Amino acid sequence: MLAQLCTRERVRRYPATIFVVFFVVWLGGYLLGSKDRVLDAWGKFLGNDFVAFYTGGRFLLEGRLDVLYDLETQHIFQASLTASGEIAQTSPFINPPFAVVWYTPFAALGDYLFALVAWFVCGLALFLLAAKSVHEKGDASSPRVMIAQLLLAPPFLLWLGYGQATAIV
Repeated sequence: MLAQLCTRERVRRYPATIFVVFFVVWLGGYLLGSKDRVLDAWGKFLGNDFVAFYTGGRFLLEGRLDVLYDLETQHIFQASLTASGEIAQTSPFINPPFAVVWYTPFAALGDYLFALVAWFVCGLALFLLAAKSVHEKGDASSPRVMIAQLLLAPPFLLWLGYGQATAIV
């Protein structure tokens, strides 16, 4: 039964379709929803996981590591990033304390949205570097197939959709 569903045409077209739908929903959530430039249509931060990393980095820069794991302090800080000063939920920094060192350069950029864009640019560069390395070793069938596999891999989609640390781990 499954073999009948996996026709050559479907295997060729579905990856692009899935990626386009994912990207349209992701972009639409930002463009059509929130009046706040850092929140999506559902009231969550763009890069919902990244805001936790940004919080840890800012706390290091501001000399507030003593309250790094204080959820109320994190909530207040994250709410201060929005125009309204209100957020529906906190994205807590729960990484080990040494992880703030990696996130600090992004937090040092100041503006949250600018830091998020830098995070995505850096992550994309790392994904492409990994893909290039695999291709050069001859472990991939073709660049086109490898790009499709990359775009549909759950780690890539979660990185793109939520700003996860997938590109660096």
